[in-house]
Amino acid sequence: MPTSFSGDPAPGTANETGVEVRPTASWELDLLCAAFPDRPRSLHEERLMHQEQGHGPYLVAWFRGERVGHIQLQLPDERDLDSMLEGRGAAWGEDLWVRPDARGRWIGAVLMRALEAEARRAGAPRIAFFVGIDRGYAAARAIYRWMGWRERRPEPFIESATLPRDDGGADVYVETVTLWEKDLT
Repeated sequence: MPTSFSGDPAPGTANETGVEVRPTASWELDLLCAAFPDRPRSLHEERLMHQEQGHGPYLVAWFRGERVGHIQLQLPDERDLDSMLEGRGAAWGEDLWVRPDARGRWIGAVLMRALEAEARRAGAPRIAFFVGIDRGYAAARAIYRWMGWRERRPEPFIESATLPRDDGGADVYVETVTLWEKDLT
């Protein structure tokens, strides 16, 4: 079921942007891979499995009939030590991405509002995510502040991972980030 977000007087609401956000479905895997080829198939599979197991939806933004962005919600899990220590019981937003040809239309803000709504619906008291600190993130950081997010940990740190590629290789992801959080109560 599509999610509609209203109540914001500024751009970034679904009604003003024409953006629709909804959880994706496992039958859409090939379509996700085609829409977001910069993310490996295994990552989409992992997120769909995560969603099917009830750990949080894999939200996809649609604009003019096309998939243009995504973000994963990870609900708090007391079995995950990193989640409990770093997140302190908060839900997590992961991998906010808007296709370059769709940027500048507030799609990221609409995805963030959808993420917040899903976390509230699940009863999460807070939500957190990492934000890059280089100049390319300046506009996004300003929008997050405008949306009520705050840097919980302003000192930067390194986030890294090895991400599999569809060709069997792997890419190393390394980024300098800060931790942001929003109270949902």
